[in-house]
Amino acid sequence: MTSLMQISKVTAPTSIYDAVVAPDPPFGNDPAEPAGDDPLGGWPLIGDLTRLLRSPAVSRQAAEQLAVAVAADGGGEPQCAPADRIAFSELAGVAQLAAEAATGLPITPDRRAVDVSVVNRSGWAQHTLRDWRPLFGQLAEGLTATREETDPASSPETPEALLRRMMEPLAPLLADMTAGSLTGHLARVALASHDVALPRVRSDRLLLVEPNISAFARAWNLPRDDTCLWVCVHSLVCNAVLGVASVRGRMTDLLAQFAGGFEMNPEKIAESLQEKLADFDAGEAMGEMPALLGHPEMLLGATRSERQEALAEDLADFVAVLGGFVDATTDRACAQLLGSASPVREAFRRRRLSPPGEARRLARFLGVDAGPEASARGARFVQGVTERAGADGLGRLWHAAENWPTPNEVDAPGLWLARLEVYESPEGRGGREGPGDRPDSGR
Repeated sequence: MTSLMQISKVTAPTSIYDAVVAPDPPFGNDPAEPAGDDPLGGWPLIGDLTRLLRSPAVSRQAAEQLAVAVAADGGGEPQCAPADRIAFSELAGVAQLAAEAATGLPITPDRRAVDVSVVNRSGWAQHTLRDWRPLFGQLAEGLTATREETDPASSPETPEALLRRMMEPLAPLLADMTAGSLTGHLARVALASHDVALPRVRSDRLLLVEPNISAFARAWNLPRDDTCLWVCVHSLVCNAVLGVASVRGRMTDLLAQFAGGFEMNPEKIAESLQEKLADFDAGEAMGEMPALLGHPEMLLGATRSERQEALAEDLADFVAVLGGFVDATTDRACAQLLGSASPVREAFRRRRLSPPGEARRLARFLGVDAGPEASARGARFVQGVTERAGADGLGRLWHAAENWPTPNEVDAPGLWLARLEVYESPEGRGGREGPGDRPDSGR
């Protein structure tokens, strides 16, 4: 039976372990310094490193380096060939026209042509980490706020208390490093800007990951240009929807609440580790630790709160409807470009049913993992609305924040249409449209 104390003594040299928890610092403190200035019980070197590593500039740089290293699998990557950049950029121009026609929404805020960046995996990781920095910053702020509510002096010198004291000052750094790791792993399989439907700082830029698009086309024996065109339309439709003020505002608010809802609870993590490792001896337990600590929540010493579980359900419904619209609109637009029998359609349908694990891992951590069941609900809602009221009826989603369907309405699209007073006309397309009913960006 392995205890947490046994594990902790294996994971760190005994002398360091004893020094950290020692009541008197081995080198002494300057009497002029406040007693609580060292977060780790008077161990100067560790305390100084903690102050350095929790600096925002240092942690962001470290996160970006980690993301690039993971994306490139620790090695270098060739830059995209100029011919590929030109070809992909031309396809993106065609896709923007198709996406605008299919959604009735502007793709970029000022309606200009999207800025196309054809990148390798490392480039995608760098751009994406910077675009998503506000989201990960909210996570770091939430963990820091939780840390400030605790009183380290009130805890006994137990292994659990030691774990808390070591992890709390490093929460912002660990949040950034987790962001870098998750983003780097996603870069290995991402095709474009919106493999995970999250708002970006640069909403006027389309990222296309040439090596991943080419690899996907080869794996499914698809024409590369057709594959790229589909990827472009999908990402641009998603970008248009996330550009609607009511959608972006609602999603940003839910993401911020979710990020701030983590509970900093190293003791609970320690209990979970001890429970999972109870049947192993100390040596076997060490072999199991990397897999257990591979979960972001475990690394951060943070657990989901009850409030987050409710928010996760709201986000799942929200993302399911959004994803259902994006997928259906992409199918419709690409059927006109490539034909309804294009093999590209089936390949991406299967990718939707079984998305890459890297995408789901990051999405779950941020609270936007809809899951297969929720995604199917979103698809059924979109199909039900379209059958009753056509694309014009579905466009009511973007008119105002209060137009978004409730959980009950997601399962019963007819109720949603009735609430908005949109009824099926004799021609099979939504009637009772009045002035100002054309979809707009909400800006």
